[in-house]
Amino acid sequence: MKRIATALFASVLALVLTAAPNPVHAQGLAVGVEGGASFADLHVSGAATQLGHRTGYRVAGVLRFGFAGPFGLETGVGLVQKGAVATPAQTGLTSNVDFNLNYVEIPLLLTLGIPTGPFPLHPRVFAGPQVGFRSTCSLSGTISGVSASVDCGGGSLGTSSFDTNSTDFGLVFGGGLDFPLAGPLAFTVDGRYDLGLSDINPSGSTSTTSTKNRSFLISGGVLLHLP
Repeated sequence: MKRIATALFASVLALVLTAAPNPVHAQGLAVGVEGGASFADLHVSGAATQLGHRTGYRVAGVLRFGFAGPFGLETGVGLVQKGAVATPAQTGLTSNVDFNLNYVEIPLLLTLGIPTGPFPLHPRVFAGPQVGFRSTCSLSGTISGVSASVDCGGGSLGTSSFDTNSTDFGLVFGGGLDFPLAGPLAFTVDGRYDLGLSDINPSGSTSTTSTKNRSFLISGGVLLHLP
């Protein structure tokens, strides 16, 4: 899966570099900031019951390039909270255990604008690969009425222990709307699904199960279109 994601990333980048002979700036460039909610879980293959969702946040800096016609490219750097929640039945404790995973993520998305005629809304759809670098990883819960937290790979809570690989590859796809504001400013909203391709379990090569990130994200922000 890592080879597939790497090949997709390279293919999209090559397409972007050859898609338009004119400079990107001539077709349009925008920078912005976004923030919103992340609804994440961890999909464990072969598990009798799956872990619950963890609700977190996403904040990101965004860079968009416009090419000839409706096509464009979006990239940027974001901080995203992922992970999952295990129930007492799964952990042997009297409370839930939170699997707290935070990533710095860099997507490379092809975008397609949808014409709307005279209406001042600009819908778009997008898809592409993404690479994520784990920034923090921990387990948190309550043992005998006392809150506790341990770093991944450094201990356990009840029957729960956890560690992850430092890099994650995935595919992102979704859609959004841009609303023009005063001058070069625009308000943007989008929803996206992040499908993890990598087995983040360090023992994935020898284990019979795999653990992969899944998340749905809703974001809003402001764009500045540059001349």
